[in-house]
Amino acid sequence: MLRVLLAFVFIFSCQSLLAKEKDFSKIFDGELFFDDFIDTVKENHPQILRAKLDRDITISRRLEAQGRFDPSINSLNLVNRFNSSSDIGEEKDAFTSDTSVDFLTGFGAKIGLGAKFAQGDISTPISPTGESGEYFVKLFVPLMRDAIYNSANVAEQKAKINELIADYIFYQAQLTLLAKASKAYFKWLASKTILDVEKDIFELLKSQVELVHQKVDLGDLAALNIVEAERELQSRNTRVITANRSFERESIDLTRYLWTKEQDIYATLSYFNSPDLDEEPKLLSEANISIAKEFALEHRPEFEAIKLNKDIADLERKFAKNQALPQLDALVNAGMETGENSIGPTLAAGFDLSLPLRVRTARAKRQQAEYRLEQLSIQNKQLTQNIFLDIENSASIVNNNYDKYIAAKENFELSKQLEQGELDRFDLGDGTLFLVIRRQRSMVEANIEMIKAKVECLIALQNFKLIQGQLL
Repeated sequence: MLRVLLAFVFIFSCQSLLAKEKDFSKIFDGELFFDDFIDTVKENHPQILRAKLDRDITISRRLEAQGRFDPSINSLNLVNRFNSSSDIGEEKDAFTSDTSVDFLTGFGAKIGLGAKFAQGDISTPISPTGESGEYFVKLFVPLMRDAIYNSANVAEQKAKINELIADYIFYQAQLTLLAKASKAYFKWLASKTILDVEKDIFELLKSQVELVHQKVDLGDLAALNIVEAERELQSRNTRVITANRSFERESIDLTRYLWTKEQDIYATLSYFNSPDLDEEPKLLSEANISIAKEFALEHRPEFEAIKLNKDIADLERKFAKNQALPQLDALVNAGMETGENSIGPTLAAGFDLSLPLRVRTARAKRQQAEYRLEQLSIQNKQLTQNIFLDIENSASIVNNNYDKYIAAKENFELSKQLEQGELDRFDLGDGTLFLVIRRQRSMVEANIEMIKAKVECLIALQNFKLIQGQLL
C-alpha cells in the first residue's frame, strides 16, 4: 500500500513539473513584426508593469491626502461623582454627553452637527441642558492664516499634481525601455539577414565545388583548384556557423523583452519568427527636424513634469505666505435646548486672535519655494536646449547613416557586377578560381556592410522618434 501511495505521489509531482514547464515554455506563433513586438513590450514587460504600479502608488497617496477631509463622529460621555463646592463633604452625581459629526472643508473651516446632554448635579464650568438635551451647529472659520492655503488643502493639491507627474514618469520609463527594445529588434533582423547571406553563398559554393570537380575530371582545370574550392567552402561553413550563433545570441537578447500576459517569458525565438528586413531607410529634411522640435515641446514628458513641479512650488510659496499672516478665527456655536427646564436657543460666538512677533519659518519656506521656481525655470530652458540639440544630433546620425547605406548599397551592386563578370570569365575559361573566390568574398562583405548600414539607419530613425517623445 505504501509503495502504491509513493508511486502516486511521484507521478503527480512529475505531472505538476511538466505542467509548469509547459506553462513556462511559451512559443511565439508566426513572424514577429515590429509593431506587434512593440505592443507586446508595452503591455507585458515587467519594467513597464513596475512603472505602472509606481503610478498607482502615487494615486493612492492622493487618496491618503484626501483622507484628512473624511468626516468623523466624536462622542464624549462621562459619569461624574464629585465633592460639591457649595456644600463641601456632600457627594454629587452628574451625567454629561457631547456627540457630534465633524467635517473639515478645503477652505479650512470645520463644521460640526451634534447633541449635548448634561443632567444631574451639574457643577461649574459644565452647564446643564434641557431634559431632552441641546442640539447644535458649531462652526470654526479661519479668516487669515489657514484660510484656503492650509496644510490639508495644500497636501491634497500637491497629491493631485504628483499624480499627473507620475503619468509622465511612467511615460519616460516607456521611452527608455522602447529605445533598448527597438535596437534589439533591428539587430535581431540584421543577424537573420546576414545568416541568410552566409547560407546562400555557402549553397552557391557547394554547387561551384561540384562544377570544379567536373572540370578537373574533364581536364579543363588543375586538381589544385579542388583544394582551393574545398578550402573556401569550409571557410564559408565556419562563417555560417558563426552567423547562426550571432542570430541565436540576438534572439535570446530580444526574448528578454517578450513577456506574456501571465508574466512568463517566451521561449527563445526561432529562425521562422524573423520577418524579412524590408523596411527602407529615409532621409530627414529640415522640415522634419522643425516638426520634431515642436512635437518634443508638446509631448516630451520632462517639460510637463517641470510645469507641474512649478505648480507645486507655487502652491508651497502661497502656503508659506499664508502662514506669515496673523491667526484670526471666527467661532460660532448655535444650539437649541429642548425639554423641561430648557431655555430655547443657545449661542456662543467670538474670535480667536494670535499675532506672531516673528515669522522666520514661514519667510524661509517662502524663499525656498521662490528659489525652487527659479531653478525650474532655468531647468526648463536648459532642457529645451538639450533636447533641441539631441534632435539635431539624432537627425544628423540618421542622415549620415542613410548616406552610408546608399554608398554601401551602390558598393554592393558594383560588387555583384564584378562577381558575375568574374564568374562569366571563369565559365569561358578566361578567369581563375582564385579571382572568382575573391570577387565572391568582396560581394558578401559588401552585402553584409549594406545590411549593417541599413539597420543602423533604422535604429537611428527609431531613436529620432523616441527623442521627440513618440512611443513608437
